[in-house]
Amino acid sequence: MIADSAKNLLINGGATGEIVISGPYVTPGYEGNPNANAENFFEADGKRWSAPAIRGRSTPRVICVSPGA
Repeated sequence: MIADSAKNLLINGGATGEIVISGPYVTPGYEGNPNANAENFFEADGKRWSAPAIRGRSTPRVICVSPGA
């Protein structure tokens, strides 16, 4: 997925933003480090998302990583 993690918002349709991941195998967070959790995770659409600071753009079939971002 692509997100505007500053606004805790998932975005679709050819948008450019931050590549984010969610699922049962994604870490729930950093133990004992609430600042890192606040910077790298957010809640949207009822799921917890990891935002690893990689910029990209979505297309109907793939997510493209933006070089140099």
